[in-house]
Amino acid sequence: MTRLSVASSNDDILHVLHDVADATYAVLAGNSDWGLSGKRPTQYSVDLRADAAALEVLHGAGCAVLSEESGRTGEWNDDSIIVVMDPLDGSTNASRRVPWYATALAAAAGAFMTSAKDARLPMSIHSAMAASTSMIMSWVFIYCLQTLFF
Repeated sequence: MTRLSVASSNDDILHVLHDVADATYAVLAGNSDWGLSGKRPTQYSVDLRADAAALEVLHGAGCAVLSEESGRTGEWNDDSIIVVMDPLDGSTNASRRVPWYATALAAAAGAFMTSAKDARLPMSIHSAMAASTSMIMSWVFIYCLQTLFF
């Protein structure tokens, strides 16, 4: 598997993000349990399985992650590619067979996201996504992928 860093090409980063979307899709395609996880309101068991599949790909590629389901994981440093994700965005829709759900991913250079780590404050997935897309820096690669499954 490709190991990503801030020196990686956009194509390499996109390839890994597509692998994440494929891994999440595989979880959804084989899912038969649409029950709640019991860990927090509105979190489904499939959210956790989709998160585990996405983390396997991302950590295998050397990425740090800020996930709606599992929080901050991986090694956060200035050379890291950090992926902010909601592996199953719209899981309530998916549980009701409403075809409006996706895998949401945003990739940023580690130096850009350091404040999220150093703040030691809870950062919501939505504020991190907003922060990662509001800065304009030539060396920061930002990619948002919405892969709709229907």
